[in-house]
Amino acid sequence: MKALNGYNEVKASTGEYARLPAGGYVCKITKVEDVPAKEYLRVSFDIYEGEYRGWYRDQREDLEERGFNASYIGTVIRSYKDSALGFFKAFIAAVDESNGTQFGPTVENGLDEQKLTGCLIGFVISYEEYQKNNGNIGQRERVVYQKSVQKIRDGDFKVPDLKRLNGSSSGSGFSTPVAPAASSELSMLDDDDSDLPF
Repeated sequence: MKALNGYNEVKASTGEYARLPAGGYVCKITKVEDVPAKEYLRVSFDIYEGEYRGWYRDQREDLEERGFNASYIGTVIRSYKDSALGFFKAFIAAVDESNGTQFGPTVENGLDEQKLTGCLIGFVISYEEYQKNNGNIGQRERVVYQKSVQKIRDGDFKVPDLKRLNGSSSGSGFSTPVAPAASSELSMLDDDDSDLPF
């Protein structure tokens, strides 16, 4: 066997990974990138309150340390296409309600998306199945919708069950709300937003 350069410095990997529980989280927007060709904002965020504070930062650091691309960790796409304006408006409203800002009235004349950086927002996170390159079925996080941070803190949200590839859910459609991040406690996306409802 050949000499393995750097073997002594590398961290052992068991293949196990930590998983963020489905639930509602108070998050902080850390970066916003406008993608005008596809008419959406790519919003990077992290958990801001509770046991999982800094979750996505830690996940990114771990992946990058092992040589993986981690740019998709803690990101969500918010489309501003004509067909998605209602969903986009709900996103901006949640930001305004959470921060006492007035971005909503400025959108029609051109929003400076960089001003969203540093704002708090509530995200409800669940899981969905997806087809892996090897044909197996995996699960990944998805931001289902946004709420004001107060609604997350109050537990005023529902967490959808696992979204299966065949379009069904793993239960009745909604699971019992997980304790909100404020009290106790992937977005894995690419540039193809063709099947996004928002």
